[in-house]
Amino acid sequence: MGNLNAQQEFEINTLIDKYKSSFAKDKYDIGTVRDYEAHIDLLTDKYCSKRPYRCSMEDKKEIEEQVAKLLQKNLIEESYSPFAAPVTLAFKKEDNKRNRLCIDFRDLNKIVTPQAQPFPLIEDLVIKTRNFKYFSTLDINSAFWSIPLRIEDRKKNSFCYTRRPLSMDVSTLRLENLSRNISKNLY
Repeated sequence: MGNLNAQQEFEINTLIDKYKSSFAKDKYDIGTVRDYEAHIDLLTDKYCSKRPYRCSMEDKKEIEEQVAKLLQKNLIEESYSPFAAPVTLAFKKEDNKRNRLCIDFRDLNKIVTPQAQPFPLIEDLVIKTRNFKYFSTLDINSAFWSIPLRIEDRKKNSFCYTRRPLSMDVSTLRLENLSRNISKNLY
């Protein structure tokens, strides 16, 4: 807001305060897309399952903490499914440590039916907004988790770590086609 005058900055802050419930308080404070559920259609009737990856005690503790938060927020549930993808932690720049929980869906992605959903062209967006007076950028907090997953497909979204099998009740970042679901809901 560096290029706003004092009155404009006051108006923006008043607006933000008025709608503060629309802003996430933490990474697990996630809204839900209404009237749409993501689905996972398969090319074959096969399932894919892998054993959990080995990890250090420090990583195991981090995974368990994140899983507990996901359970608490009803983003995952216990699942006894023939599908099971292993999890690992990836390095997260902002925190300068390995704490991004990643589910390895590479095997599942090989049997997911691809969806055609073109992403908008930047040029089209520029033309569409050429007469706009103000622009802002917003980051949708954990956007993939805001899209519910069709109940019958949740078993396909299962993952495992050393304690128990679980499944995501929502879309996940590394699953084929789900970035198209975000695009479909935004544009």
